[in-house]
Amino acid sequence: MSENRYTVTQETKSEAQYKKGFYSKDIIFVVMFVMISYFFKSIVATRLQYPFLIGSLLIAIFLRTPSIYNKKRKTMESLMIYMRREKTVYKPIFKKDDSPTDEKKSNRKITASILDLIDIRNYNQKYNCFQRKDGSYIDFFKIKTRDRGNTAENEIQYDILRLLRLLQTYEGCLKIESLNFPTNTTMQQEYYKKKIGQCKNISQKKWLLIAQKELEWVDQNTTKREYYLVYYAKTLDKQVTLNQQIINKLRLGQYGMLEELSQEKKEDIYFKLFNPSSIIRNATYEK
Repeated sequence: MSENRYTVTQETKSEAQYKKGFYSKDIIFVVMFVMISYFFKSIVATRLQYPFLIGSLLIAIFLRTPSIYNKKRKTMESLMIYMRREKTVYKPIFKKDDSPTDEKKSNRKITASILDLIDIRNYNQKYNCFQRKDGSYIDFFKIKTRDRGNTAENEIQYDILRLLRLLQTYEGCLKIESLNFPTNTTMQQEYYKKKIGQCKNISQKKWLLIAQKELEWVDQNTTKREYYLVYYAKTLDKQVTLNQQIINKLRLGQYGMLEELSQEKKEDIYFKLFNPSSIIRNATYEK
């Protein structure tokens, strides 16, 4: 896979943290919530007004505490994700170790399995595509994005015309998906490590070390938005035909709009599609 260029942040700032997981914006939310509750206390019985305000304060604090189910999100955000969930995708899977302790609940019948929830059955190594439950096929291309601020207008118009020509002549179904994945600055870090090892100027070496630390921070704490062209085919022959049709119109390589993906990357994409609230972590730092 070809390497991407990344813009390194020059300065990183963090919010004031008053307690673990509780920041200044959380305090502002709590204060605003209580003020709104105070405004509406007139509709509450006089002797219940103080319990009403205390309850509002506790609810506001609870909503801004870190969620135990969605890492890096607040309880309020976790509840919003749950309410907006796709009911055809999110189904409970009861495992033996995670079953309730109550005897009646532990005997509950398993209603779903992984094979019921996802439609992938096989990966074709020869043609590098997934086979689905109904016998059809699905595959991905990564779309190379451009920097609109530093790209000539005629190049942008040319890409639009290429995509339009594909849509006008394409024989099957396709769609564009956008997902967030960890930023990978491994190659840039290796470059700076090499320069640091060769540098004999103390002042210059100091700035090279700072640049390397910035790349490490970006690698561990940021994500990048990626776009994928997803296409479907009912038969393997049709899949091969559509694959070649897409490549002919949009092209691969340095001057093309597409980039081929490895099997591991495609599996990450499918996992992310079926788990929208999950976080794909950088494997380098998991070790």
